[in-house]
Amino acid sequence: MTAIQWRKKLSVGVEQIDNDHRELILYLNDLDAAIHEGTFNKYAVLRTLQKLIEYTKAHFDREEAIMKRVHYPEMEEHHQEHLKAVRDILQLSVEFMTLSDTRLTPYCRGVWL
Repeated sequence: MTAIQWRKKLSVGVEQIDNDHRELILYLNDLDAAIHEGTFNKYAVLRTLQKLIEYTKAHFDREEAIMKRVHYPEMEEHHQEHLKAVRDILQLSVEFMTLSDTRLTPYCRGVWL
């Protein structure tokens, strides 16, 4: 069973963004699987985490471009949330080498869902 499943209530009504969010869920589920793999491999988790970070940054850029195009009224606040999410996940990836594996999945769920 996957850790996170796409639900209609997660939709923002913009196909490109919804598709990105579906892809982010796939990365989060890959991360969860890497964390809970029978033989835990910190480096496999870090590789998966790096892919998630890269995709997240690209997604935020796409999302903000759409927001700018439609003159989204809360764009600056949303941009600040994106910056904080990226900072937090980058910090977590640095700390992960000394963290227990149980902290990562709940953190990611809180940031992205």
